[in-house]
Amino acid sequence: MRIGCILAGLLFFVNPNILVVDILPDFIGAILLLYGLSHAGEIDERMARTRKTLYLLMYAGIGRFLCTFLIPIIDAKEYTWFLVFAFCFGLIEAYLFCRAMFSLDSGLTFLSLQSDQNEIYRSTGAGFLGMTVIFTVVKTAFAILPTLTYLVTDYGTVTEMRTNWTFVMWMLMAINVLLVTVYGILWYVRMLKFWKPLKKSSFVALIEQRYRDEYLANRPLVVYRDLKRVVLLMGVALIFAVPLRLDGMDVLHDAVTGVAIFYAARILGKLYPDASGYTVLWSALYAVISTFEWGYMVWFRMENYSHLYEEGFSEVMGFKVFDEVSLLTTFAVYCVMLAVKLLLLLLVILSMRRVMLRMIAEHTGSITEIHVSSEKTKAIRRDLRRWLLSATLLCVAAVMMSVATGFLFLWIPILQTWDMVIWTVFGIVMYYFLNRLVAGMDDRYYHED
Repeated sequence: MRIGCILAGLLFFVNPNILVVDILPDFIGAILLLYGLSHAGEIDERMARTRKTLYLLMYAGIGRFLCTFLIPIIDAKEYTWFLVFAFCFGLIEAYLFCRAMFSLDSGLTFLSLQSDQNEIYRSTGAGFLGMTVIFTVVKTAFAILPTLTYLVTDYGTVTEMRTNWTFVMWMLMAINVLLVTVYGILWYVRMLKFWKPLKKSSFVALIEQRYRDEYLANRPLVVYRDLKRVVLLMGVALIFAVPLRLDGMDVLHDAVTGVAIFYAARILGKLYPDASGYTVLWSALYAVISTFEWGYMVWFRMENYSHLYEEGFSEVMGFKVFDEVSLLTTFAVYCVMLAVKLLLLLLVILSMRRVMLRMIAEHTGSITEIHVSSEKTKAIRRDLRRWLLSATLLCVAAVMMSVATGFLFLWIPILQTWDMVIWTVFGIVMYYFLNRLVAGMDDRYYHED
């Protein structure tokens, strides 16, 4: 167990949420907690359930984080959408966070009893969980209350008095920041009192010893579970790789794809350090360029387009770009950044393909057959290579379509739909291949997950 990562992760949950804005994003806290509990999750079923819940919390946190990027493209008159976002994500995150903490408490209690660490057992329980539940409820409620003012109106009143709902909203936000921050600090101090002493206790050493003896010593199991994590990360990457343009903006931020592939490549690097280096490099560059490309389009849109226009973004900018030379140059810079980003993504997939081919050759087959040259094993591997080739060719076609769409979507808006469709098909085929790869490893090693 990495206590420092756990404490750093919990710190990201202390701050209040303001509408959909989370200054210290909860999904980063979930990632740190996942990393901190990774070793314990391999040796205890309750800790494994905690990590599964934290994965769901991470996805919900990413969803809330992406809603922040909708602020520049949603008309101020339509801000009631943020009530919906704040309400839905608030309830989902509150449920998942409390569920993760209850499961974590159960896992710590069980592990402490197994290792005769009675002082830890006495520290878990109602006090630990009660304060967590109260803090979560307060944080969720006060994140939603200010957004309710979007639904209130004085229309139809028979009195001359009008309520300044903007003032009420800002007052509720101020109360939210003050109350949640103060209570959050008290809650975090309580967490420090519990977790900090564990750093120097024998409890952590015992967990690490069990992790080495029960997990790392079983090499096929390590490979199998690492591949399962790669499939999970690639699933996230494929979802965010789908271009979903709303008024010129890609709502699904491609930088998430780069980060997910980066960590998937890091995992594969443990198994194939000689073949995964380029994947790590290309995915990191892809994440950086994606961030700059997305930010550049936000700036381009806010600088040259307003919700006051009756026409949509593509209709207005398709005319203005050709009407003003400076805008054409600015748009050309965006197109170059987009092309570089897509080229990097193609390099990522091609470099990962090399690793996947080695995975197919070394870790798939049939448990009922001893020789790797047997017919059933050969058929499984041949089928996997065909699916991988299909996914690679679809990726090439999707990249070409995205380049064309990026250059021409202002004048041919239908390209955005075709672009989204082909990336969706690629994502489905790639994800299907990855799951078939896991099934092929099941046939070889026969592990129940």
